[in-house]
Amino acid sequence: IPPEEKIDRQLVYYQLEQIAAQTRELSVGRDLILWPETAIPADFLAHPQMKQQVDDAARSLNSWMLVGGALRGDGNYYNSAVLMDPQGAVAGIYRKRILVPFSEYLPAGRFWTWLEQRLQIHHFEFHAGDAPVIMKFSPAGDNSLTTAFGVLICNEDTVGKLFHQYIGSGASFIVVMLNDG
Repeated sequence: IPPEEKIDRQLVYYQLEQIAAQTRELSVGRDLILWPETAIPADFLAHPQMKQQVDDAARSLNSWMLVGGALRGDGNYYNSAVLMDPQGAVAGIYRKRILVPFSEYLPAGRFWTWLEQRLQIHHFEFHAGDAPVIMKFSPAGDNSLTTAFGVLICNEDTVGKLFHQYIGSGASFIVVMLNDG
């Protein structure tokens, strides 16, 4: 989804339907399906219709899904990764900890508003998460094969200590979610 369309709030439901349709078409027989960073640029867990679309995709494929979204919590928005189980239930949420200035937040708050308007910068107003989260899934529904993994979002993959935190906590692998649109 092109970045200029992704920030158009009126297109969120259409974009979600597009990515869900692509997922159903291309992902049959997969244990874990990965959607990109902010694949849904809204809090899909708080919107029943959006949540239902994601649930339907997970259930129709009987697959775990890791979905990027802009989730709201504590009155703030977070660039997040949500692990959904094959029945559509939330199995884990990770909030990005290292944010990109001028894209995910404005440094010094609203001091830069004039620059944002002048350069027509479109950004989210995210807050940083505070902890790594170990996600767990069971391939093919076999609980004896439960696998632990970590999630990093975008530029976090440049910070080695974040990888070490996950490996030290028992992660078997690490997913790096990107929005390279």
